[in-house]
Amino acid sequence: MIPEHIKKDIDRHVKEGTNVGEFVYAVLCNNLKQAIFTGTFSARANLFDIVFYLHEHCPPECWGSSDKVRIWIEQKESKPKMPESEEPKWNRKMTVKKVWLL
Repeated sequence: MIPEHIKKDIDRHVKEGTNVGEFVYAVLCNNLKQAIFTGTFSARANLFDIVFYLHEHCPPECWGSSDKVRIWIEQKESKPKMPESEEPKWNRKMTVKKVWLL
């Protein structure tokens, strides 16, 4: 089972390209030695589940090597961020006014 804070770091990396902790960064970069040395006991014990989560739920462009991680972060930083208050048009609920014609 993936510790919740690690899953949140991974999801934030995928969505926003933000920097993550040493352990998650090592896992994203496929650096097993660094992951083992920087992870907590819980993180190391769940390493299989963490990698499985990456494989099943994350785009392959955002993890797997340090170059992929660096490029992913650079691409996310270069995109303008939309204010949270503004939802994309496709996500807005449509309101319909009923008009009675007599």
